[in-house]
Amino acid sequence: MSNYFSTTVTVGEGVEVSGVAAGSTYVSADFSSDSLFIDFNTSTTWTTVNFNGFRFMDLNDTFDDISGFSLSTNMAGLNAGDISFTENSMSVNWNGLFFNSSTYVEVALIFA
Repeated sequence: MSNYFSTTVTVGEGVEVSGVAAGSTYVSADFSSDSLFIDFNTSTTWTTVNFNGFRFMDLNDTFDDISGFSLSTNMAGLNAGDISFTENSMSVNWNGLFFNSSTYVEVALIFA
């Protein structure tokens, strides 16, 4: 089964998306001009499938091309290999990983 959740956001103060995971409220995303902060407010494990995560896309080509990133997290098992990017998108794969209300993931983007 695939769940898709799509929304358009304007980056500003505070959380832009509360419900990153197919509209659920247990994962929120806060964007800045060059980073993404993901916060969790419950405990569970992501289902084990090939890809279980999210993709953020710059559909209007508003930003400079993404050329890399740095990862800061306390999510056990999440590493740079679970993150992929193109010039206008970034994906994070939580496949089988556990999180709780203290878990965070911050991805700082590097632009060309």
